[in-house]
Amino acid sequence: FEAWRRLTLRFGPKSSGRGFVQAVKLGTPKQCKIEDLAEGILSWETEVSQYEDTSSQIYPEQHKQAAIMTMCPPALTDHITLNADSYVSYEDLRFK
Repeated sequence: FEAWRRLTLRFGPKSSGRGFVQAVKLGTPKQCKIEDLAEGILSWETEVSQYEDTSSQIYPEQHKQAAIMTMCPPALTDHITLNADSYVSYEDLRFK
């Protein structure tokens, strides 16, 4: 573990530039086909966790909701938009 810690400190420094690039990437996920959506969301959530770990900042709830909508196919995005009142939180959107 000590070797990994040293490698991370040396080659993966925490910087504001890196955090900015990660935040931009998180805010612009690729649209998924409906059959790939669950996998896409899980992958994106892993990237959110990495961002939060490296930047020591919490990724905003509304940005998470917007990213999920960006990943959804158009028909599902329309459905979510029409029923927006029932999706108050990211968890509501994620698990309904």
